[in-house]
Amino acid sequence: MFTSDNALTLVYLLLWLITFCLYHRQNRKFDAGSLIIGLYILYSIMSLITLNNAVYAEKFRTLHLFPFLFLYIMLMTALSPSMYYHKYLIDMEIREPHSRMIVLLSCFIVLFAALQVPYLVNNFKSGIIALFLDSDAGLNAYKELSLSAVESGKGINNISSIIYNMTCESAVFLFFYFLSIKKHHLLSLFLGLSSFVSLLIPLATGQRGNAMASILTLIACYFLFRNRLSQGVRRIVRFSGVAVVIFVGVLVGLISFSRFNLSQGGVGGSVSWYMGQAPLYFNNYALDDGGIRYGDRTFNLLKRAVNPDTPANYVERRLKYGNLYIDDELFTTFAGDFCIDFGPVIALLIFILFNAWILLQMRPMNGTTIDLHQIYLLYFTICISVQGGMTLYSFSDTSGLKVIFFLAMYYYLKFHQQLLDIFPAYKSTEI
Repeated sequence: MFTSDNALTLVYLLLWLITFCLYHRQNRKFDAGSLIIGLYILYSIMSLITLNNAVYAEKFRTLHLFPFLFLYIMLMTALSPSMYYHKYLIDMEIREPHSRMIVLLSCFIVLFAALQVPYLVNNFKSGIIALFLDSDAGLNAYKELSLSAVESGKGINNISSIIYNMTCESAVFLFFYFLSIKKHHLLSLFLGLSSFVSLLIPLATGQRGNAMASILTLIACYFLFRNRLSQGVRRIVRFSGVAVVIFVGVLVGLISFSRFNLSQGGVGGSVSWYMGQAPLYFNNYALDDGGIRYGDRTFNLLKRAVNPDTPANYVERRLKYGNLYIDDELFTTFAGDFCIDFGPVIALLIFILFNAWILLQMRPMNGTTIDLHQIYLLYFTICISVQGGMTLYSFSDTSGLKVIFFLAMYYYLKFHQQLLDIFPAYKSTEI
């Protein structure tokens, strides 16, 4: 039966379909922004399917138009740097930063990725291999991880893992950047393998969300650099990418079957609910969740530095904010996370100010080239959208360390380029 909820969700879907068409009206090149809009279309379709599943439809309240429009505005605000790049910068050449530090950093990332291999080997049989042999393996791995969540964020247990997790998105960026400039081929290979590690670790512990975030980050970064890769490199990356996507897809499917094969809604229903719940829960609760979290999730590390009583993980936070209608146990998109943390007005203001700052930083110094630090900053916004469009803000809690690393890397590249502009003789130092 076609209800008013279906009609409103269809309107939300049509907004993204129209946006996709307008996005490519002047420039038909498919890039990272195209991927993000395409994903929003997919999630909207999944929302429609979920609303027509008798089991999962009961989980939602009556929908309204304004929350969908508000969500669309917030997501479009977050997408504005990609839109600016798509329209004005996509064909500009990237100036080489002439910095050996980038090579050293890449070696550093590869080293800490290699240190994760023993962990993967130890968990390979009980995690990945077990998915093919035991129908309950994914569920058991997820339960084991959930039991350890109460201690997460309270101390330093594995420094190499912390450093690797902090730099894994940058590994993907540097991998495609080196491919685009056709240098350091062996290092590029190791960076690619380092990025693959970030896919295997969550799969070994039954985490579908982190695995999907990693694969989407790889795909988005490919489309960010796609226009700058040679035809031969594109073919190799596409062939390898399809193989990786199939591999990850099979494992995610096995995890889904393990966790939801006995649920009332079935595996298929759980998948559509998993992918389509965020816009619906945003509509129901993000603008009025019975209270706010005062930044305890989105700015967790900053708040803990100021106030040690700030919850260190989601277990403590859910206990503290038990008055909320929903917390991060359900998805509301990264935009919903900020709304629940600060309220919709302040959240929208944060989005506008942050993305306005990004746009100012992306303005080219001349009309023909852009700098690596500008593309790197754009990549950060792409990670936020592509990782959090289906679920939540992915740089929350201890993942805030990734934000710190992003900013440190950005300012290093920016100030290094400014020094080169002042002292061009130092450009003889090639990367």
